[in-house]
Amino acid sequence: MHSQPSRLRRAVMLAALTALPSAAQAMLMEYTDQASFLAAIESSYLFDDFDGESGQTSIVTGGPENGYAYSAEASSDDLFFANVTGNADNPALTTFTAGPTIEITFTGAPVTAVGGFFFPTNINGNVFTGTITLDFNGGGSDSLLNPGVSTFSGFTSTVPLAGLSIDTQACASTSCYPALDNFYVGAAATTSDAPVPATAALLALGVVGIGLRRAATLSGQGQDQGRLPG
Repeated sequence: MHSQPSRLRRAVMLAALTALPSAAQAMLMEYTDQASFLAAIESSYLFDDFDGESGQTSIVTGGPENGYAYSAEASSDDLFFANVTGNADNPALTTFTAGPTIEITFTGAPVTAVGGFFFPTNINGNVFTGTITLDFNGGGSDSLLNPGVSTFSGFTSTVPLAGLSIDTQACASTSCYPALDNFYVGAAATTSDAPVPATAALLALGVVGIGLRRAATLSGQGQDQGRLPG
């Protein structure tokens, strides 16, 4: 059973230019309401709720479904399927140790729409206060402040996205894990009647160092803690 859509809290149009003058301009529209996001994308998409998955794994693949596919890995160590407290649709995809990012590569049809529930957790599967940073390979980035299991974030792009990196920052604990559930991959609607959120703001983002990721080495108590099996 899927999480209920949250109220539309904000809609941010993110404009991103690469360092090269000849590069295409990418514009992201963010939706914080699941129903509005689904109304703004094509009806054929890939959806992954990770039902039936468990334990530790080095790679996760999704699709092909309606032409879309992806592969996911951790920037170091492995991925892990964890039951998160309060999540209505467990398990969620996270990392086996604290620190690494979740690196997703789109391997099927061109992707111009991505959505899901992105949130930080601790080793016990509890949501932590912190910031999730989403880097879209080829389309800019966005930061989600203190998202929870019912906080939906969806994005449509004017240019195809090669991938997505999910990182945790400014967590209340050094043992912080990025988590993802109910993952959508598809294409923005091409029809003129696609809904646009009522409020929007333009942010100029320089796409610099997208390939760089912070080191997975952590300091303090709970450094590099791995998940318990089961």
